[in-house]
Amino acid sequence: NDLADPVLRRHLLRLKRTALVRYERVLADAVSSGELRAYTDVRALARMIEVTLDGSFLAWTVYREGPATKRLREDFDATLRPYLRHGPRAGRVRT
Repeated sequence: NDLADPVLRRHLLRLKRTALVRYERVLADAVSSGELRAYTDVRALARMIEVTLDGSFLAWTVYREGPATKRLREDFDATLRPYLRHGPRAGRVRT
C-alpha cells in the first residue's frame, strides 16, 4: 500500500537506483583487482545482490532468528561465492 504513495515511491526509487549503481561500481572494481572472475557480468550480479539482500531482509523480518546482519551476510556471501576467484587472493569483496 505504501508504494502507491508517489512521494514515497520516488524516494525509494532514487535510493534503490543509487544502491544498484554502487553495487555495480564495487563489483567492477573487484573484477579489475582480480577478486572476482573476469567473466563476471557485473550488471547481472549487482541485480542478484539487490534481490538477495531485499529478500533476505524480508525473510529475516518474518523469522527473526539471529541478527539481521548475520543473515544478510550469509546470503550475500552465498550469492557472491561462485564469482570469487580461487587462489591466494580469493576472499571477501570489500563492501
